[in-house]
Amino acid sequence: MYYEGSRDFQDLYLPIGFQDEKTVLEKAKAMSLSRYLPVFNQRLTSNNTGYLVGDTFTLADIGLLEPLLSAVEYFGLEILNDFPALKFTEVLLEQREEYLKLKEADKFVFDQVPMLEIDGKQLVQTGAMTRYIARKAGIYGSNDEEKVMIDMYYEGSRDFQGLYMAIGFQDEKTVLEKAKNFSTSRYLPKFNKRLTSNGTGFLVGSSFSLADLGLLEPLLSTVEYFGLEILNEYPALKSFYEAVTKRPSISKYLSGPQRKRKNDEKYIKTVIGVLQG
Repeated sequence: MYYEGSRDFQDLYLPIGFQDEKTVLEKAKAMSLSRYLPVFNQRLTSNNTGYLVGDTFTLADIGLLEPLLSAVEYFGLEILNDFPALKFTEVLLEQREEYLKLKEADKFVFDQVPMLEIDGKQLVQTGAMTRYIARKAGIYGSNDEEKVMIDMYYEGSRDFQGLYMAIGFQDEKTVLEKAKNFSTSRYLPKFNKRLTSNGTGFLVGSSFSLADLGLLEPLLSTVEYFGLEILNEYPALKSFYEAVTKRPSISKYLSGPQRKRKNDEKYIKTVIGVLQG
């Protein structure tokens, strides 16, 4: 019943590209707000397990994810503000006591953050959390060959982003000199070559995947510190950056309050205080 309802919900977005987009989205938003979001929110609230049916993840939950992704992509996460059971909530630790309380409650398998609470589970390790969400969102490849290539380029993007992680904790000029050197000698040429050879605008296959999402993060850092002109010698990468940052959901995220900003003195002090006391 709830799976079929999610199909009707997703159908609101299917005419996009075939009919006038503005008209389609006006109808989709009206129906989402008046019918589907309230009904699914009420069901999740009354079931009170984090799932639509029973106390485990089912096809109904998978079905609901698809139209929610569409709704958030076109209208932003704020469309879920009135539907708390449907919305992701981020909690940032600001006091060591908050961390210790969660640790004592055995929320952290390895006594580490971040931790994602989803589907009745407490997940740690960023890679595990990311892949879990990617599988649920359908951006983790359609076969084993695509999955391993997604893993390969995603892990490469983690090393790329790692160049910037020391900012605020080490001398910024030194960190950025190293980051620029490795970016231009290794990561930018390699990712540009892959995008060029794949020829679809994506790193793997012909659709957006976790690999592309992973690459966006260090590209944002690179452009933030060195300007968009650093991509001028990498046309495939520059086109990728411009296309991905214009995707509705990503564009809204980048301009919204949830986007993580550059490490500053206040953030560093908070991190040290929470984790070290």
